[in-house]
Amino acid sequence: MKIAFCLHGLAGGKNDRGEPVDWNEITYPLYKNHILDKNNVDVFIHTWTQGLETELKEFYKPQASIFEKQIMFDEKPTKKHGIYSRWYSLKKSIELKKEHERKNNFIYDWVIIARFDLGFFRDIRFDEFDPFYFYAPNWNGDASSGMSDLWFFSNSDFIDKFSTLYDYLGDYLNHCELSSHALAKYHLEKQNLFGKTKYLFHDPEDFALIREKYHSAGYKVKNLLRKLIIGLFGESFYNFSSNKLKKIVI
Repeated sequence: MKIAFCLHGLAGGKNDRGEPVDWNEITYPLYKNHILDKNNVDVFIHTWTQGLETELKEFYKPQASIFEKQIMFDEKPTKKHGIYSRWYSLKKSIELKKEHERKNNFIYDWVIIARFDLGFFRDIRFDEFDPFYFYAPNWNGDASSGMSDLWFFSNSDFIDKFSTLYDYLGDYLNHCELSSHALAKYHLEKQNLFGKTKYLFHDPEDFALIREKYHSAGYKVKNLLRKLIIGLFGESFYNFSSNKLKKIVI
């Protein structure tokens, strides 16, 4: 069983909100321990972080990679720029995977999409899942308005379809909120994949953005509240009320 691991986005510096985005001594070992060492994996990289090319290639040993100068999708680093930048990078990472499949005349059994600054705290063994579903994280937000967009995995064809989101942004933003959470869900619906979506794992127990897991006091408070509320009232109540709770806590 062959797995493609497609990393995309910033590997260092700051995002459009001024928040640090770093790959470091924490994120790579987590990916290695929980994904790379547990499966037969090829890595593909598209990133805007040109200054870390040597280090990223040394650690991840990608089959193919692009270290591209940041394209400005808006006049300044706005939320709109961040959305275009993110989905463009994802598309390019998947294109590297597709080209490798074409050249070698095979198709990956599974493809996982993820960010450089994300950490997993549990093993992912792809032989435990059904490749005819599209897997996404459980989200603490309002499920009617979007979905978590930190990682996804599925068969190669479903991921190829999902990676086209960038191509539709001009149209989607006429109908959809300026939010990657909302856009991901909307695109899955348009590609007839939303009905095949299954949700796995919880943030921050099973995975998390490293800056939030280890550096954000607000995130730690939110996690404690989450555990308390689920323990008292159940997960359905927590998911229903989490948007309001986030506004209170953070």
